[in-house]
Amino acid sequence: SFWKGKATRPLSLLCVIVLLLTAFSRNYLGVHTTQDVLVGMALGIASLWVVHLFFKHIKRHPEHENYFLAAGVILGLMALTFVTLKPYPLDYIDGELLVDPKEMMNDAYKDISYLIAFCAARFVEKRWVGFTETGWNRKGILISLLGLIPAGLFIKYGGNACIHLLGAHWGRTLFAFIIVFYIIAGYPFIIKRFSKEK
Repeated sequence: SFWKGKATRPLSLLCVIVLLLTAFSRNYLGVHTTQDVLVGMALGIASLWVVHLFFKHIKRHPEHENYFLAAGVILGLMALTFVTLKPYPLDYIDGELLVDPKEMMNDAYKDISYLIAFCAARFVEKRWVGFTETGWNRKGILISLLGLIPAGLFIKYGGNACIHLLGAHWGRTLFAFIIVFYIIAGYPFIIKRFSKEK
């Protein structure tokens, strides 16, 4: 639908061009092979298609959304268990460790936690917040921009604080939960309360 709109079509085209240039640059700079780039693009397209089908289904059957959210949480917990328990080979090239298992686990914990946090936050927002859009207006844009300030500060400083508090793995997990909950459920709740008081 975003592509079909006359006003948004140029932005859609710009996004596609940036995407293709980014893919080309990864290969040109030598940080990824052609196979990496092609597989990444294929996974991205497949993911977009699955998300499209998901939203299409939810639009027709909104009562099914909680099943998908629960499945996302379960899938995320299974993935965290797999990442935690799987063996990691220590491959060396010229005496240098090719991939550090701790770094791989850190990235996996954070990324998987985004999925779990998104599903949980969406459930909370839908059940207890019920935020509705008011359309494009100056007040809404200003309130949204103000909400970016604490999010930006937490992204800059909160990650290290969480890691210091809970360690590398669970600190990243907590960071992901806080930032996703704030964006999807927390700040919409604040906006709704502020609007009611006004």
